[in-house]
Amino acid sequence: MPQNRVTIADLAREAGVNKSAVSRALSGKPGVSEETRSRVLDLAHELGWRPNSTARSLSRAQSGAIGWVMRRTPKSSTVDPFAMDQLIGVQMELSRTPYNLVLKLVDTMEDELQVYSQWHAERRVDGILLPDLEIDDPRTAFLRERDIPMSTVADLVDFEPSDANAAAGAADYESTGVREIMSHLLEKGHRRIGWIGGPAQFVATRRRLDALDAWRTRFDTVTTACTSHGPTDIAQEAVSMQDAHDLTAVVVDNELAAIETIAQLRLAGRAVPRDVSVVSWLGSDLCLLSDPTLTSLQHDIAGLGRLWTRGLLAKVYSDEPGTSTPPADPILHARASTD
Repeated sequence: MPQNRVTIADLAREAGVNKSAVSRALSGKPGVSEETRSRVLDLAHELGWRPNSTARSLSRAQSGAIGWVMRRTPKSSTVDPFAMDQLIGVQMELSRTPYNLVLKLVDTMEDELQVYSQWHAERRVDGILLPDLEIDDPRTAFLRERDIPMSTVADLVDFEPSDANAAAGAADYESTGVREIMSHLLEKGHRRIGWIGGPAQFVATRRRLDALDAWRTRFDTVTTACTSHGPTDIAQEAVSMQDAHDLTAVVVDNELAAIETIAQLRLAGRAVPRDVSVVSWLGSDLCLLSDPTLTSLQHDIAGLGRLWTRGLLAKVYSDEPGTSTPPADPILHARASTD
């Protein structure tokens, strides 16, 4: 092999496949076998292949890196299993490619937009992983105005807001999770339910609350509220709601909030699950350490992180359009908190 810069054509020739297959393998897109993908990635590493801006379909892609700005939340001071699993998924997908992740932690939306502006001016990244999509999200307009590719995630699901099919798939995902929880509570004999979601401006929160509407006629009471991601705020709202409406079950946004909810219910003189059952929308191993153990939804967060990343890689490093891949449905694990 000559000592000139290694190209995709060189990799295709050495691997015995066409350039399209190499492009798919490097960007993490489906359409090639795992054996071919591994062979191409091994060759890329062995031969020292690096992204070449002149060879890319998008001339703006010059850094070989994608960016993710993570906004600090009340959960950031604790172990946040969701964020960690999501990061693991992103890094797992990138580990199969030559591309890197630039991660930044900020405090506010204004700080986040400032980082995007700086990255754009410095050509630091080729695209953005955009978490926690909001209703009328200012970030999407900001990035589009600067022609910066993005892969948006509405809490758990990778989709572009302009992609009607993918958006419908995202709504189905949320509806499936709601159905799993509400069917379980109905079977357990509960008829007065409280649901405390995350921030009201999140698209995912709105989808879950919309999905709850279909269940209202099957229960005597379905009371809802939105709060911050903070475990204490969510727990306090759950206890107040239970007291005001004599609820027999409450569903909260995440396992940290669920554990805090159980603690505050006990302080208020209520036993879980004898007086009130508790369910967490998100589940991790922390649910097994709770007393009682927590009924929760299992989501493949790392797998969703990989899909999220794959969608962006396909946009910025591939000459072929990506396709939306539906995530696996969430699965309810019934445990002692609803027995």
